[in-house]
Amino acid sequence: MKALLSERRLSVRDWPALLPIVQAALNGMPADRLGGTTPLTAFTALPGGSQLTSILHPREPVDTPVEWVTQELQAHLEEVRVALDGLHAEMVDASEKRRRAARERHSRRQGVKLQKFSEGDFVLAATATGRSGNKLALLWRGPKRIVKALNDFTFEVADIVPPFDVSVRHASRLQLYREAARGRAEELQEQAIYGEGGHLVEALRDCRLSPDTHRYEVLVKWYGLDDVESSWEPAENIKQDVPQLFQAFLDTLRAEMKRALVRLDVPDPAPPRLPRRNARNQNRRRTPQ
Repeated sequence: MKALLSERRLSVRDWPALLPIVQAALNGMPADRLGGTTPLTAFTALPGGSQLTSILHPREPVDTPVEWVTQELQAHLEEVRVALDGLHAEMVDASEKRRRAARERHSRRQGVKLQKFSEGDFVLAATATGRSGNKLALLWRGPKRIVKALNDFTFEVADIVPPFDVSVRHASRLQLYREAARGRAEELQEQAIYGEGGHLVEALRDCRLSPDTHRYEVLVKWYGLDDVESSWEPAENIKQDVPQLFQAFLDTLRAEMKRALVRLDVPDPAPPRLPRRNARNQNRRRTPQ
């Protein structure tokens, strides 16, 4: 579409005018899924070809009676019905062959069968990062422990280091941790900490707008480190690493902000106003008789 717009020197807003040309070209091209038949022929029994035939018709006009047109029309429709039945049968066979071949190739591939897991297994869990322009890019972290099998394909996976978060993972996003059988618990925990990036988040203390990058940052308290060693980290990274803790931190901030707004809207209590008396009446009462 962009090539046609550029060739015709048209604006991008004029793309609807070129859409019928593109559709006609696609409908006139042979399709592999239809056994090499064009969609135009498959659905209308009209021969596919150059679009110029609709503009420059090669035949010369011939005078014929109305009865001949009716007979030719009925004969043509009968031929079209028979041709379409045979054509559709061929397309179904071709489509089924392609589907069968794809299934056979898929079954011959290695690693397509999901591995079976059981409770207590140590696994690596994958998370889609969405970075590097690939939304399906996976980041493997762990080891983690399977604590519950929800079904044959879904499991509850828990971290083996504090705060022992539990998440639900599909079997396609799990891999057995091979070193778990011969590793001690301390070594597994050290490996889990390393897999999480070297440190574990204990709490989120505060947030700010960075004066350098002009992006939001979160003050992170790390497990095993003192408060003075807390660091400001980009909010986007913390959201990807600890989404549950980050969401809880946001909920707490919203609640505190609502309470602060409520306190600001409450007016200060004014002192009670005493009823005013008429001074003229008081002077009259005090005047001696």
